[in-house]
Amino acid sequence: MGIFSSNSDHVLKALDLSFAIIEFDVDGNILTANKNFCDLMGYSPAELVGQHHRIFLESDYATSKEYAVFWAKLRRGDFECSEFKRIAKSGAEIFIRGNYNPIKSGSGKVLKIIKFANDITQTKIRGIESGAKMDAVSRAQATIEFSVDGKILTANENFLKALGYRLDEIVGKHHSMFLEGAYAASANYKSFWLKLTAGEFVADEFTRIGKSGKPVFIQASYNPVFGLNGKVAKIVKFATDVTERVENVNSLGDCLTKLADGDLSQDIKVPFIPSLDRLRTDFNAASAKLRNAMQTVSTNAQAISAGSNEIRHSADDLAKRTEQQAASV
Repeated sequence: MGIFSSNSDHVLKALDLSFAIIEFDVDGNILTANKNFCDLMGYSPAELVGQHHRIFLESDYATSKEYAVFWAKLRRGDFECSEFKRIAKSGAEIFIRGNYNPIKSGSGKVLKIIKFANDITQTKIRGIESGAKMDAVSRAQATIEFSVDGKILTANENFLKALGYRLDEIVGKHHSMFLEGAYAASANYKSFWLKLTAGEFVADEFTRIGKSGKPVFIQASYNPVFGLNGKVAKIVKFATDVTERVENVNSLGDCLTKLADGDLSQDIKVPFIPSLDRLRTDFNAASAKLRNAMQTVSTNAQAISAGSNEIRHSADDLAKRTEQQAASV
């Protein structure tokens, strides 16, 4: 005796209240459908009975080999449970979590198929939208995921390219592989991970060390992801490689320092990133004007010096002549 045998009518009534239910013959023709199913798909019972299951499908799938195999499995008595996309009377896409249950006779012959389903359309759409947003973020940013103890779980192509690694070279390694040794062993770094495991969000500009040993500058946020138990399950980092920007700013700073020390030959030849290149061209223009101004000052100073010498010589000559005239009187 089955577990529900003594209360089968009550069980079916309970299922009828909470599930969208539809019955098919072994060829896929609709025998009956309950109110939940009709409301979900937008049909009346009279519009469904006698129609084939394929009225809920997109035409490409309805005529596919995959769909034929699907019904062959059900006629064979195989149970099918999954998420399915179906088309309502209005043409709207409906996503359901459903199970197709072959009902067999005492001899094992399949008599009909009963499907129990739940509408998961909104959940599915939210999942698709979230997935699309994450894909967009992944295309634009470097992303990497860590376990709560700092072990690398995965990373996208942007991150691998920025640091110069292959995925198999970093999975399972600790985040500290990207740090200078002194910082990796510091109390500040330990505090950094304690914040993350406590669920705190951390965003800043960071210096990391690539596979080549060169520093990589990133603008990044470390985001704790919470599990169903409310505890931090992993850390996801979103980052933008700002190495060129930092190098450009450092180059400009070095040139300004040399200029302040009196070296007027400063001229930045290598273009900056587009958003900063005007700083380079403006600096070069200002540096050139300062050089020209100082050259003009130098030229004028030399002319003044030459004029002063002429005046001094003339004064000396005048003084000598005066002395000579005085002596001859």
